[in-house]
Parts: sequence; C-alpha cells; structure tokens
Amino acid sequence: MAAVQVKTDCPHASTAINEELDFERTTPCAECGHVGENWVCLGCSRVLCSRFVQGHMAAHNEANRPHAVAMSMLDLSTWCYECDCYIENRTIKLIKQEVSKMTRPPMPADLRALLAERMGPAAAAAAAGEDVGAPGPAAAAAAPAAGGTCGKGQYGCGEKCECDGDCDCGK
Repeated sequence: MAAVQVKTDCPHASTAINEELDFERTTPCAECGHVGENWVCLGCSRVLCSRFVQGHMAAHNEANRPHAVAMSMLDLSTWCYECDCYIENRTIKLIKQEVSKMTRPPMPADLRALLAERMGPAAAAAAAGEDVGAPGPAAAAAAPAAGGTCGKGQYGCGEKCECDGDCDCGK
C-alpha cells in the first residue's frame, strides 16, 4: 500500500480559506442531497459530495477557481485542488480541532463493509466513530507517541520535531 503524501507548504491554503466558516458536519450535499461522503469548501462553507459519489465538490472547484481547498466530513482530510494533493498546516489543524467536535456524518454502508472486510469489524466501528471501548494492543502500538513530530514527521518520515509538535516546521 502506498503512503499518502501530504503537502505542508500549500500556497493556496492561506488565500483559499475563509475564517468565517459556517456549516454542520452532517449537512447533505447541496446539489444531490447525499449524506455521508461529503466535503466542505473552506472558501465558502458549501457542502458537496465527493468525486466518488457525484463529484459536486470537484465541479464547484472548477466553477469557482479561488475555492481550491476542501475538507472531508468523514475523516477531516483536506484537499487542495490547485496542488492536486492532501494538505496540512496550522490553520487547517485548528479548523480540524473545531470540526472534530461536531456530530460526525454516518459512514456509507459500502465503505463500512469494505473496512470490516479488510480490517475487521472493530476497526470499521472505530472508523465510523462508534465507541468500541479501550483500544487493544495493536491500536496502542500504532498510536503515535505524545509530542515529538509535526509537519512531515507526523506522516511517517520519522523526523523529530524541535517544537514538540505544535507548529508546521516540518522537522
């Protein structure tokens, strides 16, 4: 399995994100009403479905070029359409902290079934946001150590952060 590369220096994140965001994490797609795998435009707060549903968020980006950054309502991953990759920075981390407090949308049944098949029922339940009790030894082993990595480090390069994980230094 290939690792996802996350860009920490996206030049669009500073100009494409509106600080006055207003949306609910469970809002259906404004175009088709789909609930589940939706994204929110971080430029205008419009909630639209993913490219794996009917592609309304991608179409929104094409029609509104300054609206380059969107966040998944399922896993809070953040995509820049201009860079064509996942992105992360301090502002996005702060947005994720706030969005993670909102009620999570339901996981689509087909995605849950796929996760259960590949990772087991407990992992699928955890991914769906259900309380599955105390983590087992495998989860504890996979959990990152407290503090110590940020920027590129938190995505698997293993570099230690000099700022205890509270910045975008990339070390």
